[in-house]
Amino acid sequence: MSESCDHQTVYVNCGSAAANAGFVRPSPEERTLAMSKTGRLARGAYLAKEDAVHDEQTFPGPLVLPGDHIAENPREQGHSCKDWFAMETTQQRRQAISSKKKIYVYGPPSMSRLPEEMKSWTNPVLQEGVVPGPERWTWTLKMYKQLIVYLRAFFTTMHITQYPGTTHFLPYKDASESALRTHRNQ
Repeated sequence: MSESCDHQTVYVNCGSAAANAGFVRPSPEERTLAMSKTGRLARGAYLAKEDAVHDEQTFPGPLVLPGDHIAENPREQGHSCKDWFAMETTQQRRQAISSKKKIYVYGPPSMSRLPEEMKSWTNPVLQEGVVPGPERWTWTLKMYKQLIVYLRAFFTTMHITQYPGTTHFLPYKDASESALRTHRNQ
């Protein structure tokens, strides 16, 4: 199987079954409200044209197949982040989970001194002419915990937990190559 995708284009709109069922893509404002924890915009918040909610690829249309639940009930409200947080706190969706079915979520690795080539890894790659957004899109511990809650909403039969240890980058040392050669000769 090939590691890369050879497709020249990607279709992110709804299929014909979604259109036949009457699905209408939510507005950027509705998408913003759906991804907020409270279901409301923060005081003083505004939507800039550069925000991710305006990008069709951030919120692709749903895959709707003929006879699918969405096709049969197109007016049913979808789940919002607020709903996912409510499900997490009330434990409604929890089932008996096997201890073998566990997913660990690793936080970003730490390192006391980052090599020069790694310092730019946290900067987003933006299209030409797009102004970088505010710092709200950077990785934080709060977002890390929200990611775990989000994964639990989808992987309901698995235990999703934070990896208990810490991870960090180790600098590559050329001396290890000589140690490897010594180990092979023994």
